[in-house]
Amino acid sequence: MVILFLLFLVQFAVACACLAVNKEQQNRLFKEAWHRADDDLKGSAQRGMDCCGMDQEHQNSTTPGEEYSHPTCRDVACCKGNTDCCTSTAECGCTPCWDKVDIRMDSGLKISGGVGLFFSFTEVMPVWGERAVATRERARGASLASNADSLLSPLLDAG
Repeated sequence: MVILFLLFLVQFAVACACLAVNKEQQNRLFKEAWHRADDDLKGSAQRGMDCCGMDQEHQNSTTPGEEYSHPTCRDVACCKGNTDCCTSTAECGCTPCWDKVDIRMDSGLKISGGVGLFFSFTEVMPVWGERAVATRERARGASLASNADSLLSPLLDAG
């Protein structure tokens, strides 16, 4: 029972945290992850989501070592045939990766938070149920004991 209650507390806290993350915090989290990721991971993300660069502001940052740089987008489907795509101020037509991640991250956090809340409350219901049954059993046990005493007292007094 204690373990279920502790599990409820942890799951409830995580679910509330997921639901409380706003757009600004999501953007900061994405920027930090993009900054820490190596070029292989950034390239894989760009190919997988068909996007180029972190955001509109840093879309043309392809110089290694820049804070929010990214590898070349030549392998990305939206840049095929355009050698200057996302490497200069030329218009390339690719969507920045943040625009693709934003929708997915927001919906993922909301869904995870909702599911977490649902299951956290389904885990705490047996705790409440067990306490209700234990209370009822104690009350029933006390009433049976008093009934037994009242039934047995005439027999004991006669003996």
